[in-house]
Amino acid sequence: MSTTYKEYDWEKPVQLLYDHINGLPAEELAKFKKDPEALLDAIDKFEEEQHKKDGKYALMTVGPEKRKVVEEEIAQNKPYTFAELGGFCGYSAIAFAHKLKQTHPGYQVHYYSLEVSPFFAKVTSRFTTLAGLGDIVTVLVGPAAEGLERLKEEYNHAKIDFFFIDHWKDLYVPDLQKAEELGLVQYGTVITADNIYWPGAPEYAKYVRLTPAEKKKEYPGKGNPNIEYDTRTVEVPLGKDKKDGVEVTLCTGVLTE
Repeated sequence: MSTTYKEYDWEKPVQLLYDHINGLPAEELAKFKKDPEALLDAIDKFEEEQHKKDGKYALMTVGPEKRKVVEEEIAQNKPYTFAELGGFCGYSAIAFAHKLKQTHPGYQVHYYSLEVSPFFAKVTSRFTTLAGLGDIVTVLVGPAAEGLERLKEEYNHAKIDFFFIDHWKDLYVPDLQKAEELGLVQYGTVITADNIYWPGAPEYAKYVRLTPAEKKKEYPGKGNPNIEYDTRTVEVPLGKDKKDGVEVTLCTGVLTE
């Protein structure tokens, strides 16, 4: 019997990566603070070698191909606040926090990583600090829905400019609806979501295409059905005969009752 997506031992490959990076020579670790992309390259290299060596414990990050899609959206939309739902090994936090900082040199920006696993949160904190991004990255440990509430109540955010969703696929819609209910999704908010094709997030892809009237009918009492989205799926080739998709969604307005 094959292992399902949720049954996969996600901690094992991250532990192997964590030990590998921390075991690098001190001079190499020091380079990462000046060059976060060097740390991303080191993770990519480890992931590639791990796939060849032992597919059972292969690391699965957003990767350089899909990462580029999100980075281009950051460069184009120039957000100041960014929240990711699912930190995993910190790869996306390094990449997107670095891009956020590059987009606004000298300006105050902040990146929030919402991660339910204390271990993954520890790895994300460690790696973003290694990359010299600890000053703009805050890791919130706990379910994403709770983290979203903290962004509103504890960190006093009336809006989040940019989201990256990459945790359990069955939580994509409920957690986006939570962000809507809290008012964190406003005009101009960009929401990107990974794994649209594999392992797949069909409910999410459908949800962001529903009209306000359809949302009121299909999801009564959930989210903010008055939010209007413009969305597209960006297909990304992943080697031979394989592809995935990143959903890129823009809040184009909020209807008044």
